[in-house]
Amino acid sequence: MEIVEVYFPLVSSKKKPSYNFDMRLFAVSLTFLVTFLSLELKAQDERYFRELFLKQYTEDIKVEEEKKYSYVVPTPFYTLDVNGDGKNESFVYSKKEAEDWIDIFDDEKKPVFKYQFTTVGAKSRLYKMRFSHIDQDIGVIVFYFYEGVTKYNEMDSSSRLYFLTFHKKDFSQFKMLQGPYLFEEFKGMKGHYHQRVRQVEVMDLNNDQRNEIIIKHHLYSEVYHVNKDGSFMVFRKKI
Repeated sequence: MEIVEVYFPLVSSKKKPSYNFDMRLFAVSLTFLVTFLSLELKAQDERYFRELFLKQYTEDIKVEEEKKYSYVVPTPFYTLDVNGDGKNESFVYSKKEAEDWIDIFDDEKKPVFKYQFTTVGAKSRLYKMRFSHIDQDIGVIVFYFYEGVTKYNEMDSSSRLYFLTFHKKDFSQFKMLQGPYLFEEFKGMKGHYHQRVRQVEVMDLNNDQRNEIIIKHHLYSEVYHVNKDGSFMVFRKKI
């Protein structure tokens, strides 16, 4: 079974993020305005104004969802044929202010999937992707994401796995799962340092010609079984 790994360089920026206007304050103002007008206007006018402001509110929420960033720092396009059709797909990891995103494009450079990773602290970044196969129809991409470091204690940091399944014959069907921790380290106020590192394997455990993802740490194991539709079933066992 062929496994391909891609490592990402450090992506950062010295610019300070600037935050957009909070549209929720505007929505609250509209609510008070509609209430005031409803006391003075007739029923027909009231319905008209409610529809008018509701439409404006909906458009404002849509604008808020399509967030404008003060800066975006992307990696170059990483190209690789992941579904075996002889054409390369593309991957771009980006720092959008303090957010971490992965964007996936098909062989025509059309966007087909995007996802924001959960950032916990400073210096977060995606540092590795691992491509593998579940069966002849489904592939999986394992993302290795460093969630960042916090200073609530003396030091606390972690790295987490994300699993993205896709259909090889239809490179538009994706399912992302936020997986387990891969690496954890913690140093308390008294100087006690703790570290936990897990191992990742992709192999066929039950001889059904389909691979599972196995996460191991000492006597504890997690098995991620991928269903035919790309969703997951998780089994945990302590030996």
